[in-house]
Amino acid sequence: MGVLWVLDPAAARRALFARLLRCPDCRARLRPWGRARSRKVRDDGTVAELMPDRARCTGCAATHVLLPATVVPRSGYGAGTVASALLAAAGGAGHRTIAVGLALPAGTVRDWCRRARHGADAMFERAARTAQLLDAAVRPLDRWMPSVLAEALNTAAAAAQALGAALQAPVRGQAHPPPAPWTTSANSRPRISTTWRTTCGSLSQDRHGQSPRCSC
Repeated sequence: MGVLWVLDPAAARRALFARLLRCPDCRARLRPWGRARSRKVRDDGTVAELMPDRARCTGCAATHVLLPATVVPRSGYGAGTVASALLAAAGGAGHRTIAVGLALPAGTVRDWCRRARHGADAMFERAARTAQLLDAAVRPLDRWMPSVLAEALNTAAAAAQALGAALQAPVRGQAHPPPAPWTTSANSRPRISTTWRTTCGSLSQDRHGQSPRCSC
């Protein structure tokens, strides 16, 4: 079962019932397939019960859950809560201090911080590719950041802000957002095109002072 993140669950549901959504694997149309199990999600001090829509592909028969982008899969916490913890960790706070401040289990915060630090390089490279595609304003490379995680979160925030502006651009009558640099491979899995692989390598070289490398 896959996960499709949606910015507007109500609009996504209407699109699903109208058969407008496509399978990310084979590009066939998706059809409604009931609801996923009920789950409680905690975010910003509140607890909400969520029962997201489920879709089934009319082509490959794969199933997908339409999960709001504000929810972190398999965690029971909203993206805002996780982001607050990671921002505090990037600033140097320990997981126990963060847990007390956010009223969260220390073990949960520790696991979030460990995974984020372990994947900080990959997060930075992916966010940098997205930011460059959207012409996002990212801090100068020579400005000091306290950690790799802080740098990754800073770049991801710039990319997210630019993406939000791009998605709203057609509504405001501005130019449409640039097409995503995704191509479809033979097995229908998304991949970065050759042009953007080169760009990713140059970003990695600028940041680390090493040979171009990419985790695509």
